[in-house]
Amino acid sequence: FGLTISDADIFVKGINMTKVKSLKLNIFFLYNQLSIEGIETDKGIHKFAPKSIDNITATLSILKPYKVAVEGTGSFGSTSGGYYIGKNKLFFRLHEKKDINSFRKFLKKDKEGLYYEKFFGK
Repeated sequence: FGLTISDADIFVKGINMTKVKSLKLNIFFLYNQLSIEGIETDKGIHKFAPKSIDNITATLSILKPYKVAVEGTGSFGSTSGGYYIGKNKLFFRLHEKKDINSFRKFLKKDKEGLYYEKFFGK
C-alpha cells in the first residue's frame, strides 16, 4: 500500500507551521517507510526549529521492531536517530552541523558530539 501527497500545508492548532513539497508513505507490513521532501517551516517558528528540511525518512522494520529509525538533512546539516518504542525515547545525533543556532539550547553534548534526547512519560 502507498500514499503520496504533494504540495501540502501542515497546520497545528489552526496555525500553518510548514509547507511540504512531497510526502510518500509505503506500507509493506514487514517494512514501512515515510519519506518527506522539501519542508519549509513558517518564519514564526524559526527561533526554535530548522528553517528547512531537504528530506527526512522514517522507517519501521521487522528487523528492529523496537525503533522507528529516522534520517534527515536540511538547513541544520544532517542527523540520524529515531524513536525507541519500549523506552519512550526520542534521540537524534547531529553529524554535520550547519545552521543550528535556533535550537542549539535544546542539544546536549558528549564525546561523540551534539545530540537531542527526550523521554516521554508512560
